[in-house]
Amino acid sequence: MFDTLNTRLQEVKKNQREQRRLQSILKQTEQELQDQREKAEQARRQLEKEEEDVERLEGMSLVNLFSTMLGKKEERIRTEKQEAVRARLQYEEAQQTLKDMEQEVADLRRKISALGDVDTAYKAILKEKEQFIKREKPGLGEKLYQLAEKKAEHQALLKEVEEARQAGEDVAGALDRVLESLNKAGGWGAFDMLGGGLISTAVKHRHIDDARQHVHIAQKHMRRFKKELKDIDTDLNLKLRVEGLLTFADFFFDGLIVDWVVQGRIHETSDRAEKNRQEVKDLIRQLEHQKHQLKTEISRLSQETIRLIERAGNQG
Repeated sequence: MFDTLNTRLQEVKKNQREQRRLQSILKQTEQELQDQREKAEQARRQLEKEEEDVERLEGMSLVNLFSTMLGKKEERIRTEKQEAVRARLQYEEAQQTLKDMEQEVADLRRKISALGDVDTAYKAILKEKEQFIKREKPGLGEKLYQLAEKKAEHQALLKEVEEARQAGEDVAGALDRVLESLNKAGGWGAFDMLGGGLISTAVKHRHIDDARQHVHIAQKHMRRFKKELKDIDTDLNLKLRVEGLLTFADFFFDGLIVDWVVQGRIHETSDRAEKNRQEVKDLIRQLEHQKHQLKTEISRLSQETIRLIERAGNQG
């Protein structure tokens, strides 16, 4: 009976903690979703403006054409088209991110709902166990209860640390793919500068477009990583910071997509991505250390529980 109650209590406490964690993430994600909606709307308005600027310049009247130097007009059109390309890519990225975040919110709500009314279940089991301890084993029961509580808390925290570590690995993997694409683009860019022609230019642009897709994926994983770290930082009192990582996508889309013909820009972006990857790897190492410490403490609590039960049996 006592073991059964302990098992039920640990299970409901795990679900209770998980629901609290998901609710915290949901609240943060809903705020980020609202911010992203505003960002997507701003990107849409900027895109419309840039496209209107291009149409206006291309549709200049004959009188205005002669009143403006032809070379200057063509230069302005090229500049406006570059701005329109950047606005289009930023708009598409904002829309894709918005879609991802809406799905995240829906998934979180579904998971929270699936856990049910964990608070009521916890109170009911706790009451049942309290009555059993008082009636049957007031001394041993209280000690085992305290050990079970500590062990359950550590096991729940271990699960969260592992989820955070895995989220970090996903970020690092995505950044690896960003670096791979940028390195390929850099290689073809060098060939292009030596007179590689249209083929090398096209291949370089294809690798940069691949990098753009991987940056989006990395940004998605970074948002999750940040939330997972925030969730465990309070319990472990760690100094984990990822705010700087979340600016990488803005850096990428603000610069490289327009200046992709500039070889130095590719190398600069690669250096930035590598720095981000190293920061993530450092965070992962910290999480692995915490994971090891938690496993050691869980093992110690298990051994202490066994010893307590064995001694109680010998005394009885």
